[in-house]
Amino acid sequence: NNKIGKHTTIYQHCSLSHDTTVGDYCNITPGVHIAGRCKIGNCVYLGIGCVISNDVSICDDVIVGAGAVVIDNITESGTYVGVPARKIK
Repeated sequence: NNKIGKHTTIYQHCSLSHDTTVGDYCNITPGVHIAGRCKIGNCVYLGIGCVISNDVSICDDVIVGAGAVVIDNITESGTYVGVPARKIK
């Protein structure tokens, strides 16, 4: 039941669990893991090896840095890094 938007690129060794929606123009780089029931907005860049926890929503125009772990919804555009992921700009 996953839905992938237009012009979205998903690289090797990624996993998208059940009932996940990924918007248009996203870039999901190698080794990204997205848990179940997530909603990824449009124009989102997920850096190498980042993890998105269950039931998390990410709004449009977000960059998630390599190795970051997103455990809470991201409701504001920007760049997020770290464990857990926090906005840096």
